[in-house]
Amino acid sequence: MFAMGWFEIGVVVLVGAIVLLALLGGGTYDIADETIVPGISVETADQVLFRELSDLRSLTLVESHAGSYTLARSSSYGAAYVAAVLLFPFGLVFLLLKQEHRVQVSLAGHSGGCRVRVVGRARRRDVNAVAAALERVLPVPVIVR
Repeated sequence: MFAMGWFEIGVVVLVGAIVLLALLGGGTYDIADETIVPGISVETADQVLFRELSDLRSLTLVESHAGSYTLARSSSYGAAYVAAVLLFPFGLVFLLLKQEHRVQVSLAGHSGGCRVRVVGRARRRDVNAVAAALERVLPVPVIVR
């Protein structure tokens, strides 16, 4: 039933390699941004950020300490489903590959305000969601999107 010759095996390996390259290409971005928010104390920013970051739909607040928040999301690659169908049953292995997105938002005191630092790796829409949450509750001068 699964009698495969060298040609068929070569096609499966080639398609698998192409899918693997597509999966590793990703669609994530590294984030490293820091800004000073004038006129806001760390305690005030901490209170309003907790509520706002807890309500994000795309990222889940997994850890929260005084002035530090970690948001995360784990998902399968879209191309993994295509590989699972095209290379069935061998392509089911691609469903085991997951991508982890983590963003950390931290607050620190600064003369005349507070310092907001955002670092991590996430999809563009997740980065935009975090930036929009910060802009809604803090008078952030400019957050690059």
